[in-house]
Amino acid sequence: MKTGKHISNLKKQEASDNSDKAFSGELTNYYSQHVDEKGASISPATHLARFHAVQGAMFAGISMAKLDSMRALLERNGEA
Repeated sequence: MKTGKHISNLKKQEASDNSDKAFSGELTNYYSQHVDEKGASISPATHLARFHAVQGAMFAGISMAKLDSMRALLERNGEA
């Protein structure tokens, strides 16, 4: 049986998935129009993973300069 909290969390997850799909779509459209732009050859999944890594670091107060020192950790899932 689904509780109210479970249903609420499912709705939040669906909204997050829809947001990720929209963001990936925007990136795909942008890079299809700007094929010479740096990063145009990177997959939308990689862009999305990088976006989430940067967003998480910003929320945690980690400077962008420190992310490079965490590169090995971020690359472990193959999307960095």
